[in-house]
Amino acid sequence: MNILASDDGHGVVSFNTSEHFLLREPTSVSALSESVATLYVTRNPEEGTFGSVTVQFTITDANGSLAEGDLMPAQGFVVLEDGVRFKVRERCLC
Repeated sequence: MNILASDDGHGVVSFNTSEHFLLREPTSVSALSESVATLYVTRNPEEGTFGSVTVQFTITDANGSLAEGDLMPAQGFVVLEDGVRFKVRERCLC
């Protein structure tokens, strides 16, 4: 019988940064990478990866409005399965 340490339970979930992203509209002269936001969702500490965790996210523009017309999707869920520490999600200007 193995008894797993669960003091850290599901861990603490965070996004890679609280800084703003500056994205450019995709054009024939701009690089595609300039129109994609890469978001890293991390669960810490390393021991806190017990169970599945669902994180809801919402992307807003500079004035706090939902960025529905800019990034797709502007809201949704990220699921970190049992034992998973991080996931990478990309959102593009559409």
